[in-house]
Amino acid sequence: MGNFKIIPKEIKEEILRRVKTNGESVPKLALEHEVSNRTIYGWLKKEVVKSISFLEYAKLKRENKLLLEIVGRLTMEKIYNFGSYVDRYNRLILQNCCLAIDSIK
Repeated sequence: MGNFKIIPKEIKEEILRRVKTNGESVPKLALEHEVSNRTIYGWLKKEVVKSISFLEYAKLKRENKLLLEIVGRLTMEKIYNFGSYVDRYNRLILQNCCLAIDSIK
């Protein structure tokens, strides 16, 4: 096992602030504060995970599905507007794609 030391909250916050706002490198700050790179990257990871709530995630997922559906429908409309330029095989493929998008809902 390694030597573990407790990093004061103020130091941790300062390191994270300097990485995020000043763009300072993790290795530089790790040397300066005698903290491992891995520790700082772990702190950063926890910050990122905390930054999006479940509700935000669910909302983004719904919006993504809706956008996929819209793109699929617009693609189908565009192809059907070309009429004879698209053969029957390609129309069937696109219909199957739209069905797949509908099944995502």
